[in-house]
Amino acid sequence: MDKILLDYPQIKGVFADTDIKALGVIEALGEHNLNIPVIGADGINEMIELIEEGHLSGTVAQNPYDMGYISVEVAMKVLSGETVERNIDTGVDIIIKGNATQRLAFQRELLR
Repeated sequence: MDKILLDYPQIKGVFADTDIKALGVIEALGEHNLNIPVIGADGINEMIELIEEGHLSGTVAQNPYDMGYISVEVAMKVLSGETVERNIDTGVDIIIKGNATQRLAFQRELLR
């Protein structure tokens, strides 16, 4: 990330394909005294906490509850002989400051 920041000083934002990478981006931005929007993907708790604190713009995450529920629902249909779609979209959640607290509580409840 350091090389990217040096080679492209006009950079306006970063999308990282995982939250772990986004956390590394935040660290690099801090070392360069830059404050630009960073978006990650996965919705890990550490990212959501940083979103709550205003250090990150957001993350995109799958909903593990819905993924599990829909998977079992589809499996039951297959077992009963029904035809199901080849690809099933279980959706994504966009987590930003306005819903970060609620999402973090949801995820912590899932782990109980």
